[in-house]
Amino acid sequence: MRARPLEQEAEAPAAAPAAPLAAAAPPVATVLRLQQGHGNAAVTRMLMRTPTAETPIRAGAGTGKVFSDTADLRAKPDAASPSIAQLPKDTPVTLSSEAGEFYGVEAEGKRGYMARSDLFTAIEQLPAAKEAAYEARAAAASAAIDAAGHTMGGKPPAVAGTAKTGSGIGFPKWFMDLQYKISMMDQWGPEEEAAQQVLDDYATYYIETWHGGKVPASLASVFQYVGRSSKNDAAAAAGGMQSTRHFGGAKGSPNWCTATSTTSVIDGLKLMGYKPTVGAQDWANHVAMQKSAGGAKNFIGAPAAYSAPLLPGDQVMYLFDGAQYGGHTVTVVDDLGDSFTHVSGNTGAAVGVGIGEAKRLKGKPFDAFDLAQCNRVETKEQREESTKYIRAIDWGGKVLVYSVVRYGAMFDELETLKALDPVADAAAVKKILDKYKLAVLPVTT
Repeated sequence: MRARPLEQEAEAPAAAPAAPLAAAAPPVATVLRLQQGHGNAAVTRMLMRTPTAETPIRAGAGTGKVFSDTADLRAKPDAASPSIAQLPKDTPVTLSSEAGEFYGVEAEGKRGYMARSDLFTAIEQLPAAKEAAYEARAAAASAAIDAAGHTMGGKPPAVAGTAKTGSGIGFPKWFMDLQYKISMMDQWGPEEEAAQQVLDDYATYYIETWHGGKVPASLASVFQYVGRSSKNDAAAAAGGMQSTRHFGGAKGSPNWCTATSTTSVIDGLKLMGYKPTVGAQDWANHVAMQKSAGGAKNFIGAPAAYSAPLLPGDQVMYLFDGAQYGGHTVTVVDDLGDSFTHVSGNTGAAVGVGIGEAKRLKGKPFDAFDLAQCNRVETKEQREESTKYIRAIDWGGKVLVYSVVRYGAMFDELETLKALDPVADAAAVKKILDKYKLAVLPVTT
């Protein structure tokens, strides 16, 4: 059995996107030109794409420069759209989306659309063969569940603090489908355990590939619970397997999202061979007040948190449409620019542990917005008033991040201890452990 490593709200799966329409073939001259600047794979993608569909490109994964002597930056992905600016040859651009024969771009402080034929481009993607292999594993795991006669049960009663997972450009549809399927199982046996392993393996691979092989220990822990839910908690526990009660998420339990994020950090420390020397809450407060090895604060509050870059392993709290007081707590998987992927407890239709994606609102929803009114929790009356205040706001389908704790930075600093000699570098080791109020776990055999 795999070794496994303390919230608020739950989310429903997004509807499957409509099948794309066939795109009209571009002129032969355009194709030949694109083959020079883009390569055959990019041309193939273009030939298969709907001319009017706009698909986001993950932040930092798409770059380009102007190929033509001059090129128009247009207001819309349409050759008849007004030109915002003319950019000279070799002007660098950042790609934000694909829209038929146009790219959404950012260049010289402006945002607009440029014709594909005017640009040299490079878009980073996960290897297609590797993606296909994971998808095949997922299909086989799903089929094994069906063959065992296991079926998805109905939705459980709503509990306090549940939040939607949502999907977007981060994780593939097959991942979200398998996550939803196993989370909705009332049964939990070897077949579901094998399917969960596919989710765990892919999420780990995703982080390793996009982030230089580094997986924060808290993510390594919580990935082992993705797809487990309050619906199958009892069945998994009865079979001696990991279950959401580890995070306080037994059936009917409310408000365990913060517990999931915090406990996964403690679990991550254990995986690395450390434990806090003070209580969990005092320890979490202490870590938040420290600075990383680079000098940046581990805690970012509002208003800086509204638009702060998010890093893998960060603990984030956010507000959203229909949230209760305090909102939802998640652990960041990946920052995609206008959205971010995250993993959390007390989420999804089955009220479990799930990976989702949320679009960000990077500023106050309105000028007179009062963040403090969203977090008054001392009495039942205050909690009710805070919930009422949040639910009266139109969040536009986006979330407002108002608190960030960079636990990933702490794990990075702890990783440096591996290069130190416990005896010769004892003083340096003690300095970092004391900084984070940690002790080395005793070695057991």
